[in-house]
Amino acid sequence: MSKHSKPNDDPTTGKGGKPNPASSPPAHKSASLAAKAARGVAPREAPWAEVANFVVTFERRESESGDGIERRITAHKMQDDGITAKWTGAGQQAMCEWIANQVRDWVNPEPAESTRNEVGCDPIAARAPELDTTHVTLAIAQVRALGSVDPEPSGSGTQDEGCRTSFKRGEVFNLEALIEFSGLREADAGHIPPCSVQFFSRNTLTKERARLGEASIAERGCGQSSYRAVLTRVQLAEGSYRLESVAMLKGKQPKFAYEQVPLQVR
Repeated sequence: MSKHSKPNDDPTTGKGGKPNPASSPPAHKSASLAAKAARGVAPREAPWAEVANFVVTFERRESESGDGIERRITAHKMQDDGITAKWTGAGQQAMCEWIANQVRDWVNPEPAESTRNEVGCDPIAARAPELDTTHVTLAIAQVRALGSVDPEPSGSGTQDEGCRTSFKRGEVFNLEALIEFSGLREADAGHIPPCSVQFFSRNTLTKERARLGEASIAERGCGQSSYRAVLTRVQLAEGSYRLESVAMLKGKQPKFAYEQVPLQVR
């Protein structure tokens, strides 16, 4: 080697022309790079699209009479300009059904894709085909307050002791709406119509209106075309009220019905 020549300008080899270990990629990386080059650029995974999200709040406070605890659940849907629903009591079934109805378009209708949620109810299991509600009409035949025989929150509903028009302050009761349908086809006789009922209270003195909760029809009433919707564990402060119920039949042409009854809380 002359004095003007450079020792070794090739960074991939060391002394004597031997490969430089620090510059050579490991064997497994070389195989991986070769595989990627052979099949081209790997396709990117499709991004997840947000359909809906909810903020669910569980609240409690001492009753006005000071002899117990009142409980309330509030659910707020962030989409659709914000939708808020509230339920009095500790039962969670109505909240599950409300959220399931809000994300009905997200649910895969195939039975194999049924999913169970964390609070124990199964609102998005296999569903019957959507009813044709074009020629169906509905009416609220009766709204009544039913005294509850289970004053403690059980989370599984309550039994009724009969229709009443007055309650004591802090007393727990249930609200029932009887919905009558006409125009149902014989093929739909075995399916429960997609109908829910919202319950409100209006103080006749202050005119204040409050949403008490929502319930879906779950069982037949006294006739083949009548169904019951029951909102459990309701409490109201002392006062004179009009109980209002609004029934909505879901479909391409939603149908509505309205009814109200008086109630006293002393």
